[in-house]
Amino acid sequence: MKVKVGVTMNNLLSLDTEEKDNEDFYGKVFSTGSVNINGDLRHLVLDVNARTERKSQLHIPLSGASSASNSNILTFVQEEKPVEIDPYDTLYFAQSAKVSEPMEIEVNLNANATPDASVWLEIDKSTGDIMKATGNGRIGIKVNPKKNIFRLSGNYTIEEGSYHFVLMGLASRDFTVQPGSSVTLNGKIGNTALDIEALYTTKASIDRLISDSTSLATNRQVNATIKITGILDDPQIKFGIDIPDLDPTIKLMVDNALNSEDKIQKQFASLIAFGNFTPEAESGISSSGNSAIYSNAASMIVGQVGIPLDLGFNYQQGSAYSNNAYEVAVSTQLFNNRVIINGSMGNDPYAYITGNDVRGNIDIQVKLDRRGKLRMTLFSHATDFYTNYLDMSQRTGAGMAYQHEFNSFKDLFRKRTAAQKEYEKMLKIKEKEERKAEKARKKEERRLNKAQQQSPSK
Repeated sequence: MKVKVGVTMNNLLSLDTEEKDNEDFYGKVFSTGSVNINGDLRHLVLDVNARTERKSQLHIPLSGASSASNSNILTFVQEEKPVEIDPYDTLYFAQSAKVSEPMEIEVNLNANATPDASVWLEIDKSTGDIMKATGNGRIGIKVNPKKNIFRLSGNYTIEEGSYHFVLMGLASRDFTVQPGSSVTLNGKIGNTALDIEALYTTKASIDRLISDSTSLATNRQVNATIKITGILDDPQIKFGIDIPDLDPTIKLMVDNALNSEDKIQKQFASLIAFGNFTPEAESGISSSGNSAIYSNAASMIVGQVGIPLDLGFNYQQGSAYSNNAYEVAVSTQLFNNRVIINGSMGNDPYAYITGNDVRGNIDIQVKLDRRGKLRMTLFSHATDFYTNYLDMSQRTGAGMAYQHEFNSFKDLFRKRTAAQKEYEKMLKIKEKEERKAEKARKKEERRLNKAQQQSPSK
């Protein structure tokens, strides 16, 4: 008997597994598309074309602890005993074995990954060292369990993501995965090629990196980066530090202080653990002793106040040219990460020059569409003392930005296909139905509450 069946699926729960079920990947994936089944009962071929839907989560653990814990230490075998079998029975059993041969099922999957689905890369789940990303890509999967075939192909480009980086179990920071980072699938999961960059922005004083820099004691923006390349089984991690908007002379001195991988790793760890740089012996600052050490020790994160509010405290001891500096930093993400707020408030160490006792910075980013391509930014920044602005007033403003990624100008100006228009139309209809159902549910709930209040008590 041969089979030729076509199946259409709409928001189908296609994957529903836990970590104990598969050491390579697990999660819940909803998909919409089609499945064509062809063949006979000995060999079936499933050709699947699908795209991911909302609420889909795919987890990929990198730790090999699960496979090690599942290995068998002891193996029990049954003692062999001689059994006499009639030759006729031998032929019968051989024929039965051929008939009961297991079915061969071959699966060819072409998946269109959309930002509706999220991918979790679990680097070390026990410490919370996890990367989460959403993006676009075309992924091909070929599976044949009987022939032990499991091959992956395709490319996944990250549009938005976060990386909760944990430093030796002592301190952690949330990095932002840069758009354009990519994951390329090459056969086995372990051969997946990574090209991911994550960014963490903080403020630190660069006077601990270079000598005799009392005029640079103001905290400046510092970008700490993590670059992950190589394959999934053996990823290569490179750390980087960038301080934008520096005077060329000062930039040369900073580059000299970060001229080796060892120095960069040391200062990177100091930024993550203490929120500030560690003085080098050649900087001429470490000899002053208590000032730098006390500042570093006081720059650690105080903790988290609820979820998702992050609260930090930073203290910097003053010098002959500046007062002691105190700063409280707050960051949060609201309305399903549609609104991102980062701010800080503290005293001005140069109040005797600027005339401002208090200074603060706040940045608010609002995603105006579901995918975050259109964004509005509101900001209010205190003047950086080490810049050549005309005055020392607070700088406030707003802006709009639209971001669209493309591989060629042809892709940029290409019109939406009929399938894309139909898909977007379906999403709008679905969202409208969900709002309508929610409205009806609340109306029914109010009616029941009103009826209970009006009914006489027994």
